[in-house]
Formats: sequence, C-alpha cells, structure tokens
Amino acid sequence: MFSSVTSGRRNVRLTLAINDSDQVRDVLSGAVPVDGVDLTTLLFEAEEIFFRFSRHREWEISELSLAKYRRIGVPEWSVTATVCARAQLQHEYGVSLGDVRWVQVAPTSRDASRASTSTRRRG
Repeated sequence: MFSSVTSGRRNVRLTLAINDSDQVRDVLSGAVPVDGVDLTTLLFEAEEIFFRFSRHREWEISELSLAKYRRIGVPEWSVTATVCARAQLQHEYGVSLGDVRWVQVAPTSRDASRASTSTRRRG
C-alpha cells in the first residue's frame, strides 16, 4: 500500500479512474503532483467508470455521477419534511417522483446502525 518517500513519510499508493478532460489534465500528466500520494491513473469513458466503480470498486478514487443513481432515504413517507422535500424535488427541480427509488428507514432504536429498511416505489 505504501511506496516512495516524501518529506520523511512513505507515500500511499492510490489508483484514480477518470475521463480525460481539461479539469484534470494537469494531474494526469503529473504537472500538478498529489503530495503524499503515488498516483496511478486509468483513463476510461465516463459510463464505464460509473459502472465499474459502482459495481466492483476496482480502484480507490473515481469520477462518479450521482445524477444516475436516484435513491433517497426517508424516515417515513407521510412526515411533513418528507412531503415538502418531495414537492420541492418535483416542482422546483423537475424530478418525477416515479423516477426515484424511495427507501423508508424506520429506526428501531437510537442506534442508527440498527435501523430497519424497506424499499418502496411510490409516485
């Protein structure tokens, strides 16, 4: 996991999968170094990056479009805050409620890690 040394500390080795663009070209070429990191870069088309990273986590750092994965968790469907959020998504941002995968999480205790989940497709 560690390799070369910078300022007396070993660098961490990380792999970045990204689409070649003006915003990242200097990092890709090494013109802008990443301090403390030995960076390996992989160039792919965006769709391949999104699919492989979301399914297999093949590298540590990735470009990822959150617009493609519409999953929203709510504590309960009829809570006022949830109703307001759905209205805002639909009327202000044009997100059809049927295009969202709604996940209802009802905590069974104060410990959030013990929350039970159920998935509903509501529209």
